[in-house]
Amino acid sequence: MKENLWTRMFPPERMNESYPWQLWAIGWIAFFKLFLWLVIESSICNQIFGYKNLLCSIPFFVFGIGVWNMRKWAAWGVTILSIIDLIFFIIYPLSVTSMIFKGPGILSYLSWFAVMLSGPGGSFFIIISLPVMLKYSKKQDI
Repeated sequence: MKENLWTRMFPPERMNESYPWQLWAIGWIAFFKLFLWLVIESSICNQIFGYKNLLCSIPFFVFGIGVWNMRKWAAWGVTILSIIDLIFFIIYPLSVTSMIFKGPGILSYLSWFAVMLSGPGGSFFIIISLPVMLKYSKKQDI
């Protein structure tokens, strides 16, 4: 049975209980990095942040799909992009504080959590999960 593009991109086995939760989470974090630049306020630092996200958003999405499909090339790719992402946050620390929604109440906390998960926190999680990604990686076919 030939698989279609949808099941190749989003393998149905990722929804099984036996599927490694780390791979599932990394795929979603990489997917959310595609949209992170949409919530940023405008400033010079954030313009640089926007350019970085514009260049990295599609690769994060492709590598996230590759991680869901348990590909070794995707594990290395998403890890390298995450290292670059963390280096950016170290060089431009104001980019982290300017990503926070400055509204009242629970919305501020939820936005902080979402930004940290798809920002530096997510990148750190991806980096420390490299051994798990490599453990579950299949053959390196593209």
